[in-house]
Amino acid sequence: MLRRILIALVVLASSCLPSSRPQDGAATTQLTRIDQMHAEWLSSNGPRQAVAYARAVHEAVLSGAYRAQPTRWEADLPASIAALDEASAGAGADAAQLVAWRAVLLADNAQPDEAFAELTRSLSIGPTYLAAAGLAAHHGQAGAIDAVHAVCAETAPRLADDERFDLMAVCQEASNALTEEAGLPWASAEELVWYRAERERRRQAEAAEADAAHKRTQDDVGTRRDQMMVGKMCRDECAETASRCYADCGSVAYKACSFGCESREKQCRRTCE
Repeated sequence: MLRRILIALVVLASSCLPSSRPQDGAATTQLTRIDQMHAEWLSSNGPRQAVAYARAVHEAVLSGAYRAQPTRWEADLPASIAALDEASAGAGADAAQLVAWRAVLLADNAQPDEAFAELTRSLSIGPTYLAAAGLAAHHGQAGAIDAVHAVCAETAPRLADDERFDLMAVCQEASNALTEEAGLPWASAEELVWYRAERERRRQAEAAEADAAHKRTQDDVGTRRDQMMVGKMCRDECAETASRCYADCGSVAYKACSFGCESREKQCRRTCE
């Protein structure tokens, strides 16, 4: 259960990933990306590179890329976890994020108890959306609503706005409540006003993007239609010019003349493309 929760949260926090098995070419591309992220990690040993490496491994798991090369998982899992551990040593506040990603990889490896422990350890170091959302969703599934509220109340106010909103949405869902007031009892009136306003802002932004995408599609269709009309007019003109050319050919050397007309028509048509 914890693995499914973490998968959903990581996908929500990043780009959506395909759930079906990738083609061999796509799988090779993803596994190659892991090698690239590993190389970048080795060249810097920084927290950012360690997380990028872990994320590449996790995304390969989600997409099913390891089915193409099953033995790679046995090497990539411990190597990516080791990178997170090494980077954590001098990461300061970033250590909480690295530990949370450690939990994601452990969940990928069907180690839910270890993953749960790492999510808890992550929050003991510092606030992270990934750890708090994972624990809140886990407690919600278990019916431990007081634990949901405790995790959310402790973490949400300490996150940046984007992650704070996302966590509040997870917390409300995990609480299984009908209203924001019941699902987020720890939030102040001002925080609830902000939460609702941010939700509406996001809704409007998504609607605007959908409208813009629809307009781009319509513009593309209109452009292609115009191009088709212009191309047809051009080809019709070539055909009309060729007809006049054929009509001017006399009986003497007609074949040579008609061949010239045909050649000029083909050349004219090429300019229409």
